[in-house]
Amino acid sequence: DLHLTEKSPNDIKAPQTLVNEFMKEDKEVRLLAYKILVEKFNEKYKNFSERQKSILKEYISNVSDTKNLREFLNGQLFAIKKELQEIKNKTQDPIIKIKLDEISKFIKPLKEGHTIKEEVVTGILQYCDLIDELKRQA
Repeated sequence: DLHLTEKSPNDIKAPQTLVNEFMKEDKEVRLLAYKILVEKFNEKYKNFSERQKSILKEYISNVSDTKNLREFLNGQLFAIKKELQEIKNKTQDPIIKIKLDEISKFIKPLKEGHTIKEEVVTGILQYCDLIDELKRQA
């Protein structure tokens, strides 16, 4: 059972013979396997916000197109930093203000040429969770 924060698909090698055998199966069997995979995926991530689903979708769709993925994720990081600043400006709690300042220091754009690791996407998803939680408490 693969989870977003566990091993990446690149770390898990399916034996080529297994892939070849799967491709020999009837179209109906392959479609059923795909349907089950999608259902399990949707069940696992059903509690994600629309924003988190969008980020995950972009990650899956563009995992091999690092330029587009980097641009998309940098846009998300910029928006997250901006939202955290807005929340900080609205809050009266000095401790939350300090913590939001500290969190904002960690949010930096992804540099060109660096590999986009799964941990980066996981972090962005967690920032989204934090923002949602802070908005619920406001």
